[in-house]
Formats: sequence, structure tokens, C-alpha cells
Amino acid sequence: MKAKIWIETEELIELKSQSNLLQKFPLTLSPLIGNGFSGLRGSGNDLYDIREYQQGDTCKRVNRQATARTGNIHLNEYLEDRLLSACVLIDQSSTLFFSSTYVMKSVIGAENGVKILYYYLQNEHRVSGEVFNEYSYSTLPLTTSEVFSEEWIAIVSKYNKLLEDILSNEKNDGLPKALLRCLESGVSGREIYILSDFIVYEDKELKELLATLCDNNRIYLIQLTDKLEENPPLKQCLSDGKNEYILHSED
Repeated sequence: MKAKIWIETEELIELKSQSNLLQKFPLTLSPLIGNGFSGLRGSGNDLYDIREYQQGDTCKRVNRQATARTGNIHLNEYLEDRLLSACVLIDQSSTLFFSSTYVMKSVIGAENGVKILYYYLQNEHRVSGEVFNEYSYSTLPLTTSEVFSEEWIAIVSKYNKLLEDILSNEKNDGLPKALLRCLESGVSGREIYILSDFIVYEDKELKELLATLCDNNRIYLIQLTDKLEENPPLKQCLSDGKNEYILHSED
């Protein structure tokens, strides 16, 4: 069977209906309190405010008593709505353009990154993203808009298709640069999902960057591997002596 080389924008958008895969992701060790935001569905449990409806709000959180009392629609707001946000980093570098079975690692990475994106959007939470290769990158600013996000999903598909023409770069520094951009932007309190094969990156450099990011965020590493890759460069757990970064393999 010929491997699936790339994925179209329409195919990625159709993954909206499959965005429940986060339930099986392991958690990293992190100074953040709790067992991880991604296990919580809906709008949270801790009510902290009741406010009037604003244009664009969902009506799933209507407070019937306040609405009946005032004659104006009022909504419940929950603590998680403000705290819960994610960042999805999708590696589309040349080493991911490989398959011994039916689908390229780059396609698997794009698919799973988009599923994560939709998971947060459909649960009314904020999400940002970045798709990158060894030469360029494109970012999705923090948003709750599916329409805006789908414009970026089209760019993910574009990066996926570019791989067929990208020459291999043994000194690829795409992922370290993506992590540095996260640090420089001052991200905090987020769940950061990193989808990569981690093949050409140095363990020491990644550990240092991940350790710094993990001080204020929760990190998920999703390693994209092929069945012919008997010894992926990163084992099932990275450790810098203080934190552990558990790898969830997608092959």
C-alpha cells in the first residue's frame, strides 16, 4: 500500500468529530496544581461570577434565576474558563517525511495536533499553536474561534505538503527555536503539546528548554515514530533531574 504523503485542509477540518483523544495522554510532572486541565470537560466546576450575555457568547451556561429576575440573559462563569489554555507545537520538519507503512509521520503529527486544537475549542477554552519546519514557522494567536483556527489549519496543511520538496537538514533547529519563542513570549499556566519525532535534536538542549518551560506550564511530549525506528532518540521518559517529560508515542 502506498503511504499517504500529505493531508488536505478539508481532511484536517473533518477531524473535529474525533477530538476526544486527549483522555489517553499521560501527564508530566509539573508544579501546576491538580491532575491536569485537559481531563476536565465543559465549562468547569467552580462558579466565580455571573454576568450579562455578550454578543458571541454561548448560551450553554445560562443562569436561569438571574435571567428570570432581571429580564436579561445572564451567564455563569467558571474558574477554568480563564485558567485553561493550551499551546500546540506541530513539527513538520524533513525527518518526519518518512513511512514504512501507510501514512507519513508528518501526516500523523498534523492530524493529532489538529485534534488537540479542536478539543480545546469545542470545550470553550483558549488555544494557540505553531507549525514549523527547519526553515520557517507560522503561529496561531491565542483564540477561542474555530473560524480563525481553521485559517491556521489550512497553513498546517500547506506546511505538510511542502515536505515533499524540502531537503533534509542534519542541523535542524526547528524545535529548539519553537521552544525559545514560547519562552520569549512569556507563556504561563498553559498545557503545551509538542508533536515531533525528536530525531535530530540534542537531548541536553531540549532538557534545558523543557525544564524552563515546565516551571510555569504543563508539558506533553508526543513522539511520532515509525515501526522501522527501533531506537527512537528519546526514550519513554526524559528527565532533567527535577522534572520528567513522559512521551506518548503515535505510530
